[in-house]
Amino acid sequence: MYYIASNNLTMPKSFKEIEQMFNIPETKIKKEYNRIKKLVKIELTVEQQNEILKSYIRTFCDENKENFEYKILAIQIAKNINESSILEGKNTNTITGLSLYIAMKLEKTNSVNKTKICEGRVSESTLNNAYKKIKDYFDIIIPENYKDKIKILL
Repeated sequence: MYYIASNNLTMPKSFKEIEQMFNIPETKIKKEYNRIKKLVKIELTVEQQNEILKSYIRTFCDENKENFEYKILAIQIAKNINESSILEGKNTNTITGLSLYIAMKLEKTNSVNKTKICEGRVSESTLNNAYKKIKDYFDIIIPENYKDKIKILL
């Protein structure tokens, strides 16, 4: 319930943050959230979804001491993916992981690898499948100042 409330009040907290606040396992929080979501049929606005993605990316970057440019780039990519509905229906963790991975490749960040991005969030096969699905849309999701680097992603 705290997760739902925090996201509806535009003060989003990730499952990991709630786990740390209340000492409840993240998996249990997710399980209950999904159960409640089915019962109540919660529909988040695009803006609320963007805030959740931003929160997840910030948390990941802070935990891994990533630089500011990488964080901003990953947030912009996640926002573009979400607003374009290319991966509509995909788990927030999938979009977060994919955005972090694409930003990592564009920024040539070596401190974080795909395994670290997936750790406890999304499986590598899910990330690989989402990457394949989104390949044809790089011109839409990659910010303008990185368009010249798209070939790195192919």
